[in-house]
Amino acid sequence: MTDMGNRFCICRAVLCVLLVWSSLPVSATAAASQPDVSPWQNAQINWRQFSGTTLSVLANTQPAFRALEKKLPYFEQLTGIKVGFHVLPQARMREVRRVDLAAGAGIYDVVPIGISYLGEAHRNGWLEPLQPYFDDPQLTDACWYDLADITPGSLALSSIDGEMLALPFDFCPRVFLP
Repeated sequence: MTDMGNRFCICRAVLCVLLVWSSLPVSATAAASQPDVSPWQNAQINWRQFSGTTLSVLANTQPAFRALEKKLPYFEQLTGIKVGFHVLPQARMREVRRVDLAAGAGIYDVVPIGISYLGEAHRNGWLEPLQPYFDDPQLTDACWYDLADITPGSLALSSIDGEMLALPFDFCPRVFLP
């Protein structure tokens, strides 16, 4: 596998783990001491296969990303991967993301791709299908991380022409009041 292919592989694995963790609680005592990663060690994969790698994540200031940021010590403890977490206001994050992706700079390994941006990112070849990463038993324990736990509608919004290009993170229904 090429360095770029390996980097994408790592990124997809990171993204999957981070998304799983975003729904799990973090206790104040665990965050202050050594994180307890035992729940994730039940997965039948080598969590440390990319130990020593550093990844750069672009995020915005919305609460979902702030909650995700609290999970990073768990991820780093379990995987040995260091994560730089760059938080920007949403409008600025969108500008930075577009420049990074359009230039092929690769400053960020993981970027938020909302459903309103998915089509443009796909048309420009900035994304690759995620299913191969879920199908690779070296990266994903299908018994432990079950895509069926994500609603079909959410997965459909993260796909184009049947190809999963992103994972749902924080779909929020809009409520309009009269």
